[in-house]
Amino acid sequence: MPVTPVDPPVALAVPAAALPVPSFDRAMAAIGHVRRAGPWVLARRFRAVAWMGGVDLDLTEAVIPPDGSVLELLAVLGVITVRVPAGLAVELVGDAVTWSADPGWAPARGAPGGSGRASVRLIGRAVLGKVHVCVVPTRPHSAG
Repeated sequence: MPVTPVDPPVALAVPAAALPVPSFDRAMAAIGHVRRAGPWVLARRFRAVAWMGGVDLDLTEAVIPPDGSVLELLAVLGVITVRVPAGLAVELVGDAVTWSADPGWAPARGAPGGSGRASVRLIGRAVLGKVHVCVVPTRPHSAG
């Protein structure tokens, strides 16, 4: 019997009552590296700082609060990489100097949240560093 591969989970909005969502969380790398990946609950407000180090945030399996999340990203002589699933509504706030995005990136229009669908707002700043956003495509179902 053929096995049909299943798409990896895409960041889902869940009712706040179903899962406790922290109001604030953070990740900091000072001359080191921090990684958040796999299934994890993204706080409503998340701050990441890379000071002469690296922060890698993978949102492909993260649970996003239904009212959205705001990620405050600061890279000082460091690099912050955020991986987002293709279906996630994302708003980028920053300037061309601080951002780097995959080719074909099309940010969401309007402010995230309020639509009942998972969304994030990324506010990025870099001082002799880099904030990089890359879209991870979902795998299509294959008919067997």
